[in-house]
Amino acid sequence: MSDAALQGWMQRLRQEDLPAFALTTQQIAMIADKKVSTANDLASVILQDSAMTTRILRMVNSVYYNLSGKEIDTVSYAIVVLGVKQVRNIAL
Repeated sequence: MSDAALQGWMQRLRQEDLPAFALTTQQIAMIADKKVSTANDLASVILQDSAMTTRILRMVNSVYYNLSGKEIDTVSYAIVVLGVKQVRNIAL
């Protein structure tokens, strides 16, 4: 997703009275776009938003991503499995 598109979504979220979601999404995008970031950096932001935490864990435990069938219950491991860019896409 381009920076212009991301900024457009951020503006729309702010206007729709979703400032907490907009802030979480903005922080996720900033961390994902860094050249050097860790899964723990991203996990700390995601864990501040229970809806986002649920969304990421539900996605990583889906049949598409979790071929082993073993439940993944930590956000940091979910980020490793999904990848930082995919987590950013899920968040948006």
